[in-house]
Amino acid sequence: MNVMPTCQNCNCQWSWIVALKLGFKGNKLCSNCSKRQYVSVKSRTRPYFSYMIPVIILLASGSLFDLDQVFYILSGVLLVLLSLIILPFTIKLSNEQEPLS
Repeated sequence: MNVMPTCQNCNCQWSWIVALKLGFKGNKLCSNCSKRQYVSVKSRTRPYFSYMIPVIILLASGSLFDLDQVFYILSGVLLVLLSLIILPFTIKLSNEQEPLS
């Protein structure tokens, strides 16, 4: 089982940095077969829900506990960095650009 995205045409596995860039851009040419690959709809929507859970917990903890603002800033930075590290592993590719609906 591949954890990094693979081209749907030639099965070329993409590197972490290329997959990260693809996550922001939404499509990219395969370096092996030069066919355009798109991020699948599932890959575009699913990670955002899992990223929101820690944010909701962080915000809810503010009303339950008396925590310093530095904690919230550091936690926010940590969540952003963690999501950037995980993003390339959640991407699945498609040969066609799929509508979000």
